[in-house]
Parts: sequence; C-alpha cells; structure tokens
Amino acid sequence: MWSLLAVVGLALATDPALSPPPRTMQLTPTAQAMPEGPWSWTALPGLSAAERTVLDGLDTTWTATQQHAFVQFQPPVDPLPPQGYRMQWKPTGITIESSDDAGLRYALDTVSQVRKRSQLPTGRIEDAPALQERWIHVQLPGRSTGGDPVFPRQQERLATVAALSGTADYLPLLRELGEDAIQSRLNGVVIDLNAMWRFPSHPELAFSWAAPLDTLTPWIDELREHGVIVYPTLPLFSHQENLLAPLYPKLLMVPIQTFPKKRGQPPEPIFWWNPIYDPRSPVVRELVRDLLTDVMNVFDAPMIHIGHDEAGALRFVPAAQDPVGAFVESIRYARECVLERGRQVGIWADMLLDHRRIPGTAHGNESGVQTWRAIDQIPDDVVLFDWQYHGSAAPWPESGILQDVPSLRYLATTGHPVMGAALGKPVAHPDDARRYGRQVEQSALIARTLTELATAHPGRIAGQVTNQFGWTPGRNRAWAATSVAGVAHIAGLHGWTGGETIWPPID
Repeated sequence: MWSLLAVVGLALATDPALSPPPRTMQLTPTAQAMPEGPWSWTALPGLSAAERTVLDGLDTTWTATQQHAFVQFQPPVDPLPPQGYRMQWKPTGITIESSDDAGLRYALDTVSQVRKRSQLPTGRIEDAPALQERWIHVQLPGRSTGGDPVFPRQQERLATVAALSGTADYLPLLRELGEDAIQSRLNGVVIDLNAMWRFPSHPELAFSWAAPLDTLTPWIDELREHGVIVYPTLPLFSHQENLLAPLYPKLLMVPIQTFPKKRGQPPEPIFWWNPIYDPRSPVVRELVRDLLTDVMNVFDAPMIHIGHDEAGALRFVPAAQDPVGAFVESIRYARECVLERGRQVGIWADMLLDHRRIPGTAHGNESGVQTWRAIDQIPDDVVLFDWQYHGSAAPWPESGILQDVPSLRYLATTGHPVMGAALGKPVAHPDDARRYGRQVEQSALIARTLTELATAHPGRIAGQVTNQFGWTPGRNRAWAATSVAGVAHIAGLHGWTGGETIWPPID
C-alpha cells in the first residue's frame, strides 16, 4: 500500500495548489519566467517592530533596497484577520500586506512555494487561520510511560530506558517536531515535564539519566524566533507517579498500596498508575510553588498547563475530607502562583465532564466524585483543554467514531477559554494510511467544531491542540513524519479553512 504521505507528495508535485490551501487564490501563469537570484524588497512605513524583525531575518534569497524593489511589504489597506496576509502578483512585482508578524511569516512561506514554479504568475492570494491557536502536544517518557517505574509490573508492561543513555536521546525528536510545527504553520508546542528533566529546586525528583530543565532553552528560543511558543505541562495534583509519589509517598491523599493491582479489579476500576497528592499540605504547597517557579524561569509562555486529569483516586478520599474541594483548591493555588508572574493556567477538562450526561465522554470523570459540579468555583481565566480519548490510533473503520463533539459544545458555554484536543499516537508503520487517516478525521472534526463555536462564542474558543505520543527515540524520524503536525496543513486541520484540499480519499 502506498503511504498516505507518498500520495500527498505526488499530488503536490503535479497540483498547483499551495499548502495550506489559501482562502482565496487566483493565480494565472504568464509567459514571463520566474525571476532568479535574490529578490529585492522594501518596506513601507507602518509595519510593526515585530514585522520588521521578521524582514531583518530574511535569508540570502532576498536583498533589501530603497527603490525599484521587486517585492513591497506594507500594512493592510483593508482590514485583515489576525495572522492574515494578502498579496498581489504582477509582472512588475509583488505587493504583500500582513496583519502582524505571524501573517508576514505565512506570506513569506507562500511566496517561497510559488517561487519554485517556472513561470511568474499574476493574481491575488489572501489567507488567515480560522483558529488563532494551533498547537501540538508531545508526551515523552515519565514513570507511567517507561523509565524508572513506580510499580514493578511496569517493567514487563512498558518499555524501559535500558537502551537509552539519557534525556539527550530525545532531543533530536523535539527538534524534528519543531521543524514540523513551523512547516505546518502551527504556533504552539506543548511538552510534558516529568522526571526526564532535573528541576533546580528539587533535583531529587529526576531520573538518574535526566537532563537539566534549562537544556530546553535553545530549542525554546529557536522556535520562538519562528513564531512558535513552547508551552510546558507540569503534572500537578494527579499523575504524581511522574513527580512526588516515588520519593514522597506520605504526601499523597491515597497511599499507593491501596490501588488495585490491575485496572478493573475490586474495589472498582481505577487508573492504578495515577496517585494524587494532598493539596492542603504545607509541604506540598511549597513543592508546587518551587516547581512552578523553576518552570516559569525557563519557559516564557503566557500559559502554564497544570494537568489535573484522570484524578480517579478521589473516590478513595473520605467525604469528610471534601475531595471536590481538594480538587478545586489545588487548581486555585497553582493559579495563584502562576498569576504572580503574570501568567495564565490551563487544565485538562475531563474531571469537569459528567460522562453520564454528556455523550462521547467515556473517559470523562468516572471516579464517582462529582467534580463537574465545581466548575463554577474555578476562575474563568483557567483554560480548559478537552482531550478526546476516542481511539484515533485504532484500525479503520472503528465503531464509535465521533460525529460531533458535545463536550466542546458544553465547555464553550462555561465562560472559560477552551482548547480542543485530539488524541493521536504514532502509527505502527509510515504506510499505515487507514490508521493515520483516522487521526486526521478526528482532528478535522474538532477543528470544524471549534471554528463553528468560535462564531457562536466570540473570544472563548482559543484553538486546537493535537496530542501526540513520542516514547520511542529509535523511531524519531518515522514518528515525526507521521505526526499530525507533519501534514496538518495538507489536511486543512488546525483551523486552516477554505480552498480545495488535496487529501486523497481512503478506500
């Protein structure tokens, strides 16, 4: 079977369509050959400082001049949406308008694609994304996905780090992910922080093979130069197998040994790998503040993701200890720490969904503790991430494929900023077109739903993040090549709408 990527590559080679397909494109080839050599350019007054910084970084295929320039950059004559651009192609030159520095970057990328053609066209191109935030989330090994396990049975169940020399083995994967994000016109990468990274305030929490947290600084800086922000996810409250549980078991609300050995065994089904800490403990609060400070010293992102997902262990917390109140207090305290530095927090929203009342949320709050009733107690500036667990990596076709996203529709009415999130896993082989197509379909559905909700709830729909697992460094390139980010622009995902896509049908 041909790989889906190969089919797409063939279409690009013979089809004049650009990727992503612009909202408006009316280009007609002329008899004039495409100019060779560096293109001269000039910028009219009115461009922002950020836009001028982008132009200052142009490579050797461009040359600045004060007069008779072939390309002229200028502020928009008519209004453009954020991250939008408009360009007019004529035999005598090109005029490019942009709404901001992101729009200018995307315009330059479009020019580079058209520039590869043999003939100079005439006509007009205009484009802008429908969703302002378009991110990809990568999960690297923590104690629940490999590494030094909390439970001995993980050594048999999950890949270990025996073949790795350390965190540095994963850095090429992150660089490739960043390249894919830039190419796909994504503007955010979300990375999980766990024991792979050594926190300055608490180095004892790290794996023996961990790297210092500031090892990520050059990667963060490079992506920022291309308009991509790296957002950290620090797993707070739940999933403490990744942080506090191994060294500080006495800080947990539920001791580890009370968890069933296997999901589905008595007393009730539970995510057995997911201990939660006691957010009311002064020691825990000090640890949380220390870790958040470490993170904010390295990451300059405007939002810090603080986890809080899959807190099923709340069912073992006695009612007298107010498990719902503990969940809310944990979010409020972390938000307070982050707000002091002028940042915002985001959380996974599954514990705020009543899966009995909202269709399609099979992995919503199944703990029996009614945390969804506390949504009004969570400050409105907390961003809610709706992770769609549905099996996007399962073989095609699959029963239960979503036709709508009711959880997004509900969260959009809560007054919180909302990000949609589609679960994605690496396919077994790069040519597994059917499985890859399943991921694409789900992401596209979420993008369409978010675009619709953005109109109905102005200012509340932030955007979309695609979740991607990348646990195996030996398959870095294959993983990156088959990531949703790698061809998001071709599929018309992440809010790029309009135009004809060249995505081939799957038989």
